[in-house]
Amino acid sequence: MEWLWVTFYLVLVWLGVLICLLGLPGPFLITGASALAGWSTGWQGVHLWLVLVFFLLATIAEILDQWLGVASARSYGSSRAGMWGSFLGGLVGALVGMPVPLVGSLLGAFIGAFAGAFLLEWLISRKKLLPAARAGYGAFRGRIGAAVFKTILALSMAVTASVAVFTAIS
Repeated sequence: MEWLWVTFYLVLVWLGVLICLLGLPGPFLITGASALAGWSTGWQGVHLWLVLVFFLLATIAEILDQWLGVASARSYGSSRAGMWGSFLGGLVGALVGMPVPLVGSLLGAFIGAFAGAFLLEWLISRKKLLPAARAGYGAFRGRIGAAVFKTILALSMAVTASVAVFTAIS
């Protein structure tokens, strides 16, 4: 019976890595699975301190996921309107892309960040097409960087969680 729970836990943990690739909050799934595993075992294999560290890392990852797109747009000449466009466009794009299996929300977030920054730079800040497109490119680039960062973080969390559970059962 113990192996059933360990398998369930590991599936959830590694699913957290996979959903990062879709632009979803995988580090929080890993944190939740680790909290459940720790609580159910009396914090023997997965310790409370590990869950708290995971929660802190997941929170930082989600904040950076949003912030990097905005900051990158700014570094490419975006105004405040373009930065808001990057943020809102990324969120709307992720939601609109959700019905597309596997990569819809991730592509939607990338395209939405570009489109939001570009459109608000062009329409609100009255920038010409090329500077507006440059700001959009910065937002797009930032979202890609954020997704890579979050996926690498989730991967390291998953490896740590897997080692913790295998150490506890051996």
